[in-house]
Amino acid sequence: MDRIAGDLYNGALFAALWMTGVGLGLSSDVGEFLSPLRNFRLLAKLIVLDVVAIPLLVWALTHLFNVQRDPAIGLLLVGVASAGPLGITASRIAGGDARAALSFVVVLEAANAAAIPVWVALLLPAGVVLSLGQLIVTLVALVLAPLLIGIAIRMWRGPGVQRWSTPLATASNLLVLFIIVLVLIRYSDDVADSAGRGVVAVAAITVVAALGAGWTIGAPYPGLRVVVALVTAIRANGLALAIAQASFPSRPATQAAVVTFGVFSIVVPTVVALGIAGWRGRLFNGSAQPDR
Repeated sequence: MDRIAGDLYNGALFAALWMTGVGLGLSSDVGEFLSPLRNFRLLAKLIVLDVVAIPLLVWALTHLFNVQRDPAIGLLLVGVASAGPLGITASRIAGGDARAALSFVVVLEAANAAAIPVWVALLLPAGVVLSLGQLIVTLVALVLAPLLIGIAIRMWRGPGVQRWSTPLATASNLLVLFIIVLVLIRYSDDVADSAGRGVVAVAAITVVAALGAGWTIGAPYPGLRVVVALVTAIRANGLALAIAQASFPSRPATQAAVVTFGVFSIVVPTVVALGIAGWRGRLFNGSAQPDR
C-alpha cells in the first residue's frame, strides 16, 4: 500500500473506532445502561460465550483446518475482538432490544481491553512476537479513551447529546466497510488465496456457531435472543484491523484474513437481521415487534 493509501487507511480506521467509542459513550445513560445488565445470569453467559468460547473455537478451528501462521493470526485477532457496534444496528433492524444491545456492546468492548492481551499471549502461534505494551496502548487509545470521552461529554452536556450517537455509529460502520473494500483491493490476491487455506471455513463456521449459541443462551429471555445472537456473531472487526495494522504491518496475509473474517462477520448476521425483520413484517402485518 503506497503512502497515500496507507495514510487514508490509518486515518479512516482511527476515525471509525473513535466514532464508535464516542457514540457508545454518548448513548450511555446510566439508568438505561444498567437495566439490561441486571440480568446477571444472561450477562455472565454472554461474557463467557463472547470473551472465552468464541476465541477458543477460532483457535481450535485454525488447528483443525491447518491454517498457516499469518492468516491464523488474523483469524485469531477477529476471534478475540468481541462485540462490534454494528450489532446494535443489526439488533434494531431485527426488532430486538436495541437498549440491551448497546449495554452488552459497551461492556464487551470494555472487556476487550483486558481480555485481548491475555488471549494474544495464550493463543497466537508459537514464535509470533507482539509487543504487549503496544497492544495495551492501542486498546486504551482506540477503545477506552473514546468511550470515556463520550461518557464525559454526556455528563457535561446532558442527555441531549445522545442524538449524535446514531449518525456517529452510521459513519463508523460506513468507514469500516470502506476500509474493508480498501484492503480487499490492496490484498485481493491474498484474500483469494486465503479461501483455499481454511480461512473461509473458519470464518463461516465461527459466525454460524456464534449465531446459534447466542440464540440458544438468550432463548429464556423475551426480547433478547436475537440481540445476544447478533452481538456475538458481529465481531469488533475495526479493532482487529487496527491491531493487525499496528502489530503486523508487513504481513498482508494477516490483514487479508482479518478482512475475510470481517466480511462474514458483517454480512451473515446482517442478512439474518434483515430476514428476521422481513419475517416479522409479514407475520405482524408490517408492524415492528420485539423478540418473543
